Amino acid sequence: MNILFGWHNPEQAPADSESLARQLGERFGKGNYLDILRQGSYLIAGTGQQPASEASARHIGAPTGHLPGYREAGDGQALSRAGGQFSWAATDGSGLLVATDRFASFTIFYYRTAGTLLFSSDLHLLLAHPAAAGLKISAQALFDYLFFAVVPGHLCAYQGIEKLAPGCLLQHTAERVSTHRYWLPDFSHQERRPIPELETEVVQALGSAVARAASLDQPGCFLSGGLDSSSVCGLAARHLGPGVPAITIGFDEADFDESEYAAIAARQYGLDWHNETISADDIQSRIDEVVAGYAEPFGNSSAVSALICAQIAKQQGISNLLAGDGGDELFGGNDRYQKQMLFGYYERVPGMLRKALLDPFAGAAGKPGWGPIAKLGNYVRQAQVPLPDRLFSYNLLARNAPDKVLTPEFLAQVDVASPYQYARSVYNTPDDADTLDRMLFLDWTLTLADNDLPKVRGTCNIAGVEVHFPMLDAAVVDLSTAVPSRDKLDLRALRRFYKQAFREILPAEILTKPKHGFGVPVGLWFEKSPALGDRLHGALQSLRSRGVVRAEFIDELLRLQRTEHAVYYGALNWTLFMLEEWLSHYRLSL
Repeated sequence: MNILFGWHNPEQAPADSESLARQLGERFGKGNYLDILRQGSYLIAGTGQQPASEASARHIGAPTGHLPGYREAGDGQALSRAGGQFSWAATDGSGLLVATDRFASFTIFYYRTAGTLLFSSDLHLLLAHPAAAGLKISAQALFDYLFFAVVPGHLCAYQGIEKLAPGCLLQHTAERVSTHRYWLPDFSHQERRPIPELETEVVQALGSAVARAASLDQPGCFLSGGLDSSSVCGLAARHLGPGVPAITIGFDEADFDESEYAAIAARQYGLDWHNETISADDIQSRIDEVVAGYAEPFGNSSAVSALICAQIAKQQGISNLLAGDGGDELFGGNDRYQKQMLFGYYERVPGMLRKALLDPFAGAAGKPGWGPIAKLGNYVRQAQVPLPDRLFSYNLLARNAPDKVLTPEFLAQVDVASPYQYARSVYNTPDDADTLDRMLFLDWTLTLADNDLPKVRGTCNIAGVEVHFPMLDAAVVDLSTAVPSRDKLDLRALRRFYKQAFREILPAEILTKPKHGFGVPVGLWFEKSPALGDRLHGALQSLRSRGVVRAEFIDELLRLQRTEHAVYYGALNWTLFMLEEWLSHYRLSL
């Protein structure tokens, strides 16, 4: 497991750090590590699986490979040219620089106290430092967790600790800590390049990224049966030949299972395919492992299936897993993008005309028996909400007034507008970006950096394998921004450009299959598995006493899961369930 960890205090002598450095360094267990002890600084980086090498040296700022040394990186330009996924730190004794890659595929936590900056890609290690002892739980972070099912953005579950945003550089001196972006995508589309040319280059760029990752020791692939994992598997087979190991997790609920498509890809590419179908009984012990592996509450239910996949890979001798994450967010593959295009028609109607002819229909929204007029009313009511707020119209805390969900005591400690403010700040960050570009960039942060990448990397860390994301290679990302929005998708088809580019690589059945996603049927499992259902009820009974969520709202969610829509309300209950599991495991109080 690659880890970056250290602290920096320019006014502290090396001797003051040696004992603590040795003690915390031992927490890495067996493995090969590089460490640096300098005036007021301690940096350690490495991996428990591979010998210390040039690759691990890059994690502590040694001027090797694509990553710069301390002085080169000061203005961020050298980092902006860096490729791949990395966490990085460098010091010259008086100052410290810390950076993460464009997508924060390694989450960096940091905490400043009494002139010392602690930083780590493993929150457990940061919390083990004496300077971080006794930190309280952040009520705001828990509120935002309930909104997003993860602790998002710069927030951390512990007060005072922050996360470094994607594509950002942190600088620490005796006087202060500051951060700034060293990279932003160029969505200007100023250079109108021929689409066939872009198609060829995207295939070549992804092929090169896959080849580099597949050349590492004992490679293997995640294979869900979707466009992205199938692309990665196909390109890995092109590079290595038949027999590339690939692992699929299927489900005992047919509506959630895509293994038939994974089987098609496995046959076409000659993969050494392992397909594991899981049920509620398979996730019980994995829940404990996920909770212990994350130092914050993590409510993405697919973490349990990702963990099982990574553990199977470990059992089969795989050391490096290739994942397909990022394709939907680069090339326009999510249904919500199409839906927002429909609301664009409303926005293009002149304001006075819209107010006179369309807005009055909003009052008909949800009226029983009103038929098409009620549907028009629903459309207008949603269209009146600007982006990005409209993207959260189905969120638990958007559909219900916060005072109906949360206790007055908890609400008094939080800003209920925080999740929206965060999403707006990200959405409005890119220059010269159209609506689709902004939604994609928002998902680069909210979906990838905050959620999916920590899910995959965190579960692979628990299993003891490394993970790589070829889709997020710098060359692939830069090419994706050169593709105009109108070529990425339209109202008839998602990922139109990508499917055309990979038409000779992907099986026809996968190119034409409906969008599925990587959901886990936890709501159905809660209802069908007595053991899992009892565990849910026990956890939510404990959560009632925490003073966060109203007891009557918990009861209502359980009723709705049982009688209305097990999948939708089960996902919401999973978020609450994992919060209580986290609080209980770490014996935390609020």
